[in-house]
Amino acid sequence: MDSASKPNTPAVTKRKAAIGSAWVVVDFSSDQVLRLVRNLLLTRLISKEMLGLLGLASIVVDLIANLSEMGVNLSIMRQRRENEQKFLDTAWTLAVVRGTCVWLVASAMAYPASLFYNEPKLLYAVPLLALGAVLTGAWSTKIATTNRDLKIAWVTSVKLGAKLIGLAATIGWALLAPDNLGVIIVGPLLAATVVLIASFVLLPGPNNRFAWDKESLEDLVKFGRWIFVSTIMTYLIRKGDLLTVGKLQGTAEFAVYSIAYQIGNMPPKFYQALHSKILFPIFADIKDKPIKVMRRRMFKVRLYLLLAFLPAMWLLMFIGTWLIDLMYPDSYIEAGWMLELLAAGTTARLVCASAGGILLAKGNSFRFMIWKTGGGLIMLAGMIIGLYIGSRTSYPNGDLAGLIIGMGAGYWMNYPLLVWTVRGHDVWLPKLDFSFLGLSAVFIVLRYAVFP
Repeated sequence: MDSASKPNTPAVTKRKAAIGSAWVVVDFSSDQVLRLVRNLLLTRLISKEMLGLLGLASIVVDLIANLSEMGVNLSIMRQRRENEQKFLDTAWTLAVVRGTCVWLVASAMAYPASLFYNEPKLLYAVPLLALGAVLTGAWSTKIATTNRDLKIAWVTSVKLGAKLIGLAATIGWALLAPDNLGVIIVGPLLAATVVLIASFVLLPGPNNRFAWDKESLEDLVKFGRWIFVSTIMTYLIRKGDLLTVGKLQGTAEFAVYSIAYQIGNMPPKFYQALHSKILFPIFADIKDKPIKVMRRRMFKVRLYLLLAFLPAMWLLMFIGTWLIDLMYPDSYIEAGWMLELLAAGTTARLVCASAGGILLAKGNSFRFMIWKTGGGLIMLAGMIIGLYIGSRTSYPNGDLAGLIIGMGAGYWMNYPLLVWTVRGHDVWLPKLDFSFLGLSAVFIVLRYAVFP
């Protein structure tokens, strides 16, 4: 019998979801505040070139990590299993092997990356930063099971403490040796080490041991095989612009774009945090309910999500330049118009993202892969067309502006594909979607046609 055939997953109550959501807010808010504080300090303590180097090294390592993603944590969170600990130990072993492989491949790719981006320091920065994959791969699966049960306070507290330690180390290094590679390496590695130790020592439950159970492995691979492909496309959707800008611009200009990207990406990242820790368990809990019940719950959840996140993107379209001018040195002012364009495209991305999660909850990782792959290809086409048109205009930074506009257009054109993928499960909510897409279109017209 399939080990996953008799799940015993407790219902996700409103109280547990509310408490879990509150802790996700604490986790995300603290993460973004610390990230903002780090950026505000580093833009004043180190050069734009060093900050850009951190961004380039990060996207190289992230790309390799996403090329090997198998959805292990999602598989753990989907449901309990009869042979739970054997499954968890096999999943942990697989994660350790994957993390080690990411580091080895990243080390091998460091030299080609340094040539591609014309940045010799990547030869050393990439292997050092990739050590984080080894550390995070060894994190206990108790983190995933704790999130599955919506007991998120433990994990949030541990990660918050680790981030504070990492931030202190980064700022201390920047004060002592601002031009040394350690300034971009020490914080992430120290934070990952703290979480690794704490996940085994502080989180309740049995610790993982190396195991290789065939039945558990088949369960992981069966669910994760399409996650592998969809994760690659998800990465291209989220960071394809960073990969391209890193090539088109120098490290200093890349640092400026990274500031706009990080601020504009806050609402989508917050959504992703809610989805992985709260919404996915909720969707998994309602996936077998009657259609009317499921649609009603989906409508309420998505309505609250979109009301929470879309107004922030609408606002950023109008105040992006003012916000950058207020927070950052004058040398970063160009990030303002970039942020406003990014916000315009991200509105459609949030509408689509809030609808696609039910596919994985129902175990339909194939359709999820189709959606992500198609969306990635559409966005890539938009970026290429936008870059081509923008580079042939007389506007300053026309190539970069065209790329951002093309990427945003790709998010909007991804919606019909999403409709096709979710309609098979009868969870398409056109009135909700068209209402928010229509409002977003109105704000875009107001910003760029009425108040340019």
